[in-house]
Amino acid sequence: MNSFDKFDHDYCNKVRDAVWQAIEAASFDPVSGLSIMRNGEAYSALLNVMAGILAQSKAPAHAIDGFAAHLAEKLVERVGWARAALRDGSVVGRNDMN
Repeated sequence: MNSFDKFDHDYCNKVRDAVWQAIEAASFDPVSGLSIMRNGEAYSALLNVMAGILAQSKAPAHAIDGFAAHLAEKLVERVGWARAALRDGSVVGRNDMN
């Protein structure tokens, strides 16, 4: 088990997988048997969860602002990577976004 001051990739992957499973379960339509994700609602829900987690932090406001900026940079970077991979004909799976 990693210490709290060290990034734990196993924990990150475990949370990522649980989030995907929750989105898939919430998106499942028992009538059609399909999972139809509503992107805008999923984005909003994820943002609310992240805001709630950050709000519980004891870090000062400027540190939280810095972390939010870091998250924004990472989001743009990962979306760009995934779009480039898709343009090149690659299949991008949920485990590829680390």
